[in-house]
Amino acid sequence: MKNLNANKEEELIELIKNKSINEVKEIFKSKKVKLEELNFLQDTLLDLFPNNRSFDIIKIFIDKPQQQSINNTDILFLCVECHLFKIAKLALNYGTAIDSKNTDSKNIIEYLIEKKKLEPDNLLFILSIKDDASLISTESLCQLISMNKHKVLEKLFKFKYIYFSKYYNILAL
Repeated sequence: MKNLNANKEEELIELIKNKSINEVKEIFKSKKVKLEELNFLQDTLLDLFPNNRSFDIIKIFIDKPQQQSINNTDILFLCVECHLFKIAKLALNYGTAIDSKNTDSKNIIEYLIEKKKLEPDNLLFILSIKDDASLISTESLCQLISMNKHKVLEKLFKFKYIYFSKYYNILAL
């Protein structure tokens, strides 16, 4: 199947949704689909993440480091947005940095705030990877306050207190 057009790739997405890993492999084999020939590979991936939470199926796509058409930062951001932390860790293992900017020049915190998807659990995931709160700008803090994201702010401030206590050994003073 040489360079699928958008309609064919949409059909492919529909075919592989909610399928097991073996079924997806069989579909790719029977249709002679090669990942490097997909024109809209990133769109395919972005559609699969929220709709199909099968780690093994999504791993088929991410496992191919030769796929230069994939923007791993956008994939990482979407995984964190959808609380797919196992897949997010896979993207991180392939060299995507948590402090990278996406195609819209936003960091992950700005992205999640814009999507109204920053929640305590994905914030803690980000902070556990970054180990500091440098991704949170003054503007981001103001947005969180104006959005009444009290639980997110509480987690952030608790993290900052623990981080500074550990870093500066405040408790030993």
